[in-house]
Amino acid sequence: LAEITDRVPDAAGRLRGIAGLFAATLSTNGRMCLCGMLGAEMLTLPPDVAEAARGFYTRTIAWIARVLSDGRAS
Repeated sequence: LAEITDRVPDAAGRLRGIAGLFAATLSTNGRMCLCGMLGAEMLTLPPDVAEAARGFYTRTIAWIARVLSDGRAS
C-alpha cells in the first residue's frame, strides 16, 4: 500500500492499484489472495496467525478509507 501511495498521486489510481493487486493474484494463479483465504478460515487459525490477518485487514481498511477521503476532498 505504501508503494501504491508513493507511486500513484490520485485516489482513483490508488484504488485501481489495490484492486490490481487482487486481480493479478487471481489471474496469475487462479487463486484468491492469501489473506482472503485466511479470512474465510479465521475461526480455525492459530491465534497469532488470526491476529496478523486482522492486522492486515485493519491496515487495509484504514488505507482505503484514507484514499476515499482524499478522493472526496479533491
